Amino acid sequence: MTDKASLLRAAEQIKSEQGFVNLVVANAGIVGPGMAGLPAEPTLSQLREQMLSWDTDSLTQTYAVNSVGVITTVAAFLELLDAGNKRDDAPQQKSQVVAVSSIGGFSRSPVGGWAYPSSKAATTHLVKTLATKFVPFDIRANVIAPGCEYRFCLQCSVGQCDTG
Repeated sequence: MTDKASLLRAAEQIKSEQGFVNLVVANAGIVGPGMAGLPAEPTLSQLREQMLSWDTDSLTQTYAVNSVGVITTVAAFLELLDAGNKRDDAPQQKSQVVAVSSIGGFSRSPVGGWAYPSSKAATTHLVKTLATKFVPFDIRANVIAPGCEYRFCLQCSVGQCDTG
């Protein structure tokens, strides 16, 4: 999702073989830097130390995959989505984009770290703006935010952990 050249090659191959698409699903995600080692009730100094310990490249990569990857994927396939709408054999069918976000993007708790939930919130908002911008082209854009409530371990940054 972060390699524009690969996305464009895929779109070109589909264009030559099929000529159109009706659905693009942008589904990828990485967690990014976690909360491992942070106590359940950290002091402000501990929280600061944890936040400053993260590698900036890891934070940036989380946004690159979780948010930027969605927009580059959608952009690569826009003309094929439009071609799908213009087919005579399916006039009632509208092309659409579905992006997979996360329920973590709606949480006020930094489950798993700070980059993952905020990048998924960015993805959700991005798709809202795409939905508005694509109206004149009859391309729908929707986001789904799967997830469930579960106990999250701050010690090892995984759900349903045995340590805490």
